[in-house]
Amino acid sequence: MRFIKKRNKADAQPAVWLVGLRSGIERKQRKVADWCSRRTQYWNRTSWLIALALFSLLFGGCCLLLCIKAFIHL
Repeated sequence: MRFIKKRNKADAQPAVWLVGLRSGIERKQRKVADWCSRRTQYWNRTSWLIALALFSLLFGGCCLLLCIKAFIHL
């Protein structure tokens, strides 16, 4: 008598709602990516570098702030 059976991975079916959720998320990501692409299609190299620097400073500053707050509250 076996209480624990090994399931065959080839027979496993993904949940239908998970497949729908995944495709919905992928659709929304593609829509946002297309919108961003249209907004920035005429940017030159300097504009891209400035945007990258601003993004890095913004999120790097946020991460640094979180680290400082974590060390203060130890």
